[in-house]
Amino acid sequence: MIGFTAELIDNNKFSFKFKQVSRSISHNSFKDECINAVNLIRQSTDKPIIVANSGGQDSEVVCWTLLEAGIPFETLTLVQTKGTNYHDIKYALDFSSRYNIVCHQHELDLDNFFKVKIPQYISEGYLSRRIHRYVQLYLLEIITKLGGCGILGGGEQIYITDRDNVVKQFIESAHVNCLQWCYKNNVIHYPYFYQSTPELIAAYLQNDIVRSLLKYPDYFARVDGKNPSHYLKSVVYNHYFRKLDMRIKLTGYEHVKNLVDQTEAQLNKFNQFWIGISIEDIRLQLGIN
Repeated sequence: MIGFTAELIDNNKFSFKFKQVSRSISHNSFKDECINAVNLIRQSTDKPIIVANSGGQDSEVVCWTLLEAGIPFETLTLVQTKGTNYHDIKYALDFSSRYNIVCHQHELDLDNFFKVKIPQYISEGYLSRRIHRYVQLYLLEIITKLGGCGILGGGEQIYITDRDNVVKQFIESAHVNCLQWCYKNNVIHYPYFYQSTPELIAAYLQNDIVRSLLKYPDYFARVDGKNPSHYLKSVVYNHYFRKLDMRIKLTGYEHVKNLVDQTEAQLNKFNQFWIGISIEDIRLQLGIN
């Protein structure tokens, strides 16, 4: 169950296309489609559902959706050994405590992860210029060991205005890494919740706020390296999930900048492909007006 097709051939050819919706999608159906997606996930496996909850809004919305759908679940939170990500995980830990959700806390030594674990994934053929892609693999690995079916969410609704003043969604070839990992290990996980069905992808685009802002390319131009899509997501999420707290998203990497810079310098050597799909073409691929 996934809302797109993607293929990376011999690390030199990348294709990506959104699937068509199976029914009409209204302008106010984002929450309904989130609930529909978690119900389909529940039907796809008999394993316990484990949400990777970083403390960010993306993962908490998944948790709220499961709660409202009445589907039991557990969470997994990476706790950096030196407390560097406490700002974020306090939201995840508070949520689990408040709603009596089993939370698996896994200690993460950043130094070991950057110097040992990332090179291991690279040696296995999973190439990316982004550290986040390796964290996703690590989360899937832990959830598999816990015997669960994982749900990850975040980063799927990012739009950027290109040099021709066209708003596009850019998808990197490393987007297939998690899918390939699941295939090789014969497991079912959902690493891209907000792209888990074409209907959920379409529902976000059909949202009145999103649809209105997508008419203004200037809004999606990067300012000081920041992408306004993150603020837009927050507004949409809070519209449908009123108990969701506003927060600043951090990663803990801010405290180990030298280590991050060294790692990214190595990762930037990898060949990586990007596909930029205009919003108009995404709507055509999905089959929505």
